[in-house]
Amino acid sequence: LVALVETLGGGEASQEAARLAKVDQAAERTDGYLYATIRNGSPGMPALGDAMSSTERWQVVLYLRHLQGKVNLP
Repeated sequence: LVALVETLGGGEASQEAARLAKVDQAAERTDGYLYATIRNGSPGMPALGDAMSSTERWQVVLYLRHLQGKVNLP
């Protein structure tokens, strides 16, 4: 998933994902909120809705939760 994020948005998007994962506020957000942010973008992150499938967006949400220590990935 890191490679996917870096491919779609370059290192900058990957850094933004890592930052979001570590911010306490992001940890309190719902999975749906994170999904919508990935799809629609935010002030610090471009919208990736057209660049990713729905499945890929959910995979990024799981990756963020993994970075937060809330989900174990295989």
